[in-house]
Amino acid sequence: MDENLENKTDFKNRLSSFFNYNKKKLIFLLSLIIIIFSSAAIFKIQEKKNFDLIAEKYIEASLKLSSDQEESKKIFNEILLSKNKFYSIMALNVILEKELEKNKEKILEYFNLVESINLTRKQKDLILFKKSLFLLKEGDQEGEKILKKLIQDNSKYKSLAEEIIQN
Repeated sequence: MDENLENKTDFKNRLSSFFNYNKKKLIFLLSLIIIIFSSAAIFKIQEKKNFDLIAEKYIEASLKLSSDQEESKKIFNEILLSKNKFYSIMALNVILEKELEKNKEKILEYFNLVESINLTRKQKDLILFKKSLFLLKEGDQEGEKILKKLIQDNSKYKSLAEEIIQN
């Protein structure tokens, strides 16, 4: 029984001396962990705010589309420049569908901007497919090269690309 009591006392003494000896290191480590978790939480909150802001801009641009196309185009351009995975693609779609931009080089710049975003393979293939359709519409042979690349890569859009090339 006395031995058990001595072991407990000895353990407490060792633990106490360990904490006293490493007090600064432990405080630094604990502070570092708190800072990392706080930074991660702040980053996540900021990311959510940015997403909500871009969503509001998209709604605003969509509402202004019927009354002020130039202002709407500017807002869609801002959305594209934000490189948001969801809304940048949607903004590009609206610009193409409503023909807000007439300049071919500017539209190709938009496509390149969206392609540079970290997207899934299916999303990238869809963007490439749309780009090829745009280029074919403009009479550019680069569109056919993109379609051939989609076929070669066994894309989800392979059958559509083959059909377009055959016609």
